[in-house]
Amino acid sequence: MKLLLHIGTQKTGSTAIQVMLFKNRALLARNGIHVMTSNGTGNYRKLATACLDFDREDAFLLRHDIAPGQSRAAFRDEVLAGFAAELAGLKPHIHTVVMSGEHFSSNTTRLSELELLQSLFAPHFSEIAVLCYLRDQVSLRAASYSTTLKSGSTAAFGDAIAICNPDLPFFNYALMLETWARVFGKDALDVRLYNRDTWRDGDLLSDMVATLDTALVEKIKREDAPRNPSLNHHGQLLLRAINEVVPATHGQPNHVRYHLVHMCETQFAGPGQYPPPADQTKIYEAFRPSNAAVARDYFGRDDDLFPPPDYPEGLMPLEPDFISAIARVIAMLVQPDVMILPGHYADLFRDAATKLKESDAETAYQLMHLAAVMRPSGHIIQRNLKEIEAALQDMAAGTGL
Repeated sequence: MKLLLHIGTQKTGSTAIQVMLFKNRALLARNGIHVMTSNGTGNYRKLATACLDFDREDAFLLRHDIAPGQSRAAFRDEVLAGFAAELAGLKPHIHTVVMSGEHFSSNTTRLSELELLQSLFAPHFSEIAVLCYLRDQVSLRAASYSTTLKSGSTAAFGDAIAICNPDLPFFNYALMLETWARVFGKDALDVRLYNRDTWRDGDLLSDMVATLDTALVEKIKREDAPRNPSLNHHGQLLLRAINEVVPATHGQPNHVRYHLVHMCETQFAGPGQYPPPADQTKIYEAFRPSNAAVARDYFGRDDDLFPPPDYPEGLMPLEPDFISAIARVIAMLVQPDVMILPGHYADLFRDAATKLKESDAETAYQLMHLAAVMRPSGHIIQRNLKEIEAALQDMAAGTGL
């Protein structure tokens, strides 16, 4: 079989690609193409995380309370076993397997990690193609700032921009691609620009599907709604304030915060903040030599890989103490003593949550959480809250969140 491994990079439409692949898995399967699902129905982050050296930390591991030592080894064994079992169960007509995960390019950056990944693939595939899209570092850093906020960061925009330097493979495509080429071979790498002028029919999904089978380009189902949108300036500031007082995890994924993030995405989607023009030029010049190497080695060009940046800063008018003011409001809202309803409403929220557990677990969690805030000593409420949390965690794991 052939493997098409799409490795991102970050903020190049990877989520849209993953949603498209999962939505069209039946169509693809009828045409001999299998979309892997054993370790997530979208982003294949589990496998990328399982291949990390044990001395490395990762947000996914922290969020799921997977510690170094035995639990890391057990996690890796479980993920690799699931991968092998899924391949063993494929029907004979399958000729191509496709996987997508931007964390392959951003997280598995060491030679030893990619060697483990390659050793996992080698027994199953006679051909491996590694597909990768690249965008200029200025827009990558600006767009990925929204992602870091969604993950729980409280970093100011200026601090986030400061880490954009050529020493990091996340930003230095020459370093990142060099490691992949050493393990999989330079000929296996299909490197493209995140630029609609270079895509088939000017469309990213068409460009991706054509890599699998050009006959399927017109047949795939698509979604109009954007996936994993960036936040505008107001949304970034609001979410940063939320992160100050609402943790991303409390031993389990914090589903209350999940809804707050979703609210920010819904209400404040749009282009976020960009560095001032002078800083844009500084970043561009810092990466110019490494980008030139990529242009030469993967595009056969002797010019700049990307045009000089000229992005508007995207700033919106704000009061001077906007973040601290919003943080104080959020901190007040999450305190139990601000609840103005009488305590007997806890029974109402508890009973409503119980009825919704099977049909709408997320709403049930919100209602049961309110009941717990109003009656923190209620044993039945606490037990039900833990059960719903466990169900939501299983759902999140099943969808690759």
